[in-house]
Amino acid sequence: MDKKLTCWSATGFVVLYFVAVFAAEFIGFAHPVCWMLAPALGALLGALPYRWLSLRWHRFGLGTVLSGVFGLLMMAMGEVDFTRLAVIVGCGVLSDLVRLGVKKDAVTYPLLAFGNIAEIIGFAHPVCWVLAPALGAHLGALPYRWLALRWHRFGLGTVLSAVFGLLMMAMGEVDLTRLAVIVGCGVLSDLVRLGLKKDAVTYPLLALGNIAEIIYLWTRKAWYLQGAAEEVGQAYADAMAPLQSTLWLVVALVAIVVAAECGLWIAKKLIK
Repeated sequence: MDKKLTCWSATGFVVLYFVAVFAAEFIGFAHPVCWMLAPALGALLGALPYRWLSLRWHRFGLGTVLSGVFGLLMMAMGEVDFTRLAVIVGCGVLSDLVRLGVKKDAVTYPLLAFGNIAEIIGFAHPVCWVLAPALGAHLGALPYRWLALRWHRFGLGTVLSAVFGLLMMAMGEVDLTRLAVIVGCGVLSDLVRLGLKKDAVTYPLLALGNIAEIIYLWTRKAWYLQGAAEEVGQAYADAMAPLQSTLWLVVALVAIVVAAECGLWIAKKLIK
């Protein structure tokens, strides 16, 4: 009976966590400032169920499971794409990794809750949108490192990029041209990996495919600005226009490489 009660209690607190985080999102409709503060409110409301669960879940996985389910639900609702899903889950995994050595909710929960920023990261300012692929490259380094240590033959980059690209296409975020860019970077990563077993070279090549989602910012300028104006507003589109220079394209590409290298450095410290 006690086990059944505990099971139902755990289920209840998991549901409460997601209800709390989702409920916070609706406050954003009141005013744009509320929209920017919604992730913080979600973090506040989610603290109680997280605390209850953390007292009973002592092994790796609490943050990963919560962030994974939350991110997938947000993706199913069309609120986030695969890049932002990676941010959400990446924060959950990071929370769990830190929790392995530091049993402090005051440290691990804020890391998990930081993933809430993923939904609005691109809307805070157009610069955040341009740098979002770099954030995805940084957070993707840890799982890539783990897989690279176990997958020694051709295909790792190709499979990862193909799955990522097809998911993005299924959500309507990329077309066939941008899918080709994503998969092309994955295949190039594998080709280089055949002769050079260096994650520091092969992973940044794979991560460069992240630029595909926003590449039309520079190749189809008028179309991209029109879409930004319709989705977010004319003021946002006006602020985005100066970022369509070649200089900002270079900044975005360099940021991806730097973020990927930083992510790999951390991953190598955590995964031997």
